[in-house]
Amino acid sequence: MSLTYQPFAEVPEVVELGKQLDKNVGVGERWLTMALSGALFTAGLRSRGLVAMALHAGAWRSVHGV
Repeated sequence: MSLTYQPFAEVPEVVELGKQLDKNVGVGERWLTMALSGALFTAGLRSRGLVAMALHAGAWRSVHGV
């Protein structure tokens, strides 16, 4: 069996769920989210550097349990 085999890809319930999720978030909202995330990431790198951002991300994850 190949590594790209997806046994549940053609299950009707999974296909329907994928369609519903695609409707909930439009393409414009996805692009806007990516652009804003990139802008925030760039601003964080410029103001505090990569090490500080990694420390903040680790602290956030430990607090929120993600």
